[in-house]
Amino acid sequence: ADIALVLIDEVHILNDERGSSLEAIVSRLKLISEIPEMSSSNLPISQLRFIAVSATVPNIHDIGDWLQCPRDGVKSYGAEMRPVKLHTTVLGYRPAKNSFMFERHLSSYLFEVVSRHSKGKSAIVF
Repeated sequence: ADIALVLIDEVHILNDERGSSLEAIVSRLKLISEIPEMSSSNLPISQLRFIAVSATVPNIHDIGDWLQCPRDGVKSYGAEMRPVKLHTTVLGYRPAKNSFMFERHLSSYLFEVVSRHSKGKSAIVF
């Protein structure tokens, strides 16, 4: 009953195999916060709020509706809001005969790719 704010990071996992667990937790919290005894109390859960964040969620308004967020409370920020500009590079690779060979190939290939594109700065590879 001491919960007043729930931060859901990577909310796009709702569309993943782990999504049912997240959906169950959020749904139960919503249900508990709406119990008449809770909503008439001064407990923090009676004013439960959600912040859901993701860089890749395509159905932002559907999630906002599910979380009972007013339409003007749903915010979407593009790359222009980032303090550091992201550079995206998509590279292909040759398929390998098996997963061991694939991992071995990537181990040597990724170092070269990161070295070439990072210019000595931090890099993230997905």
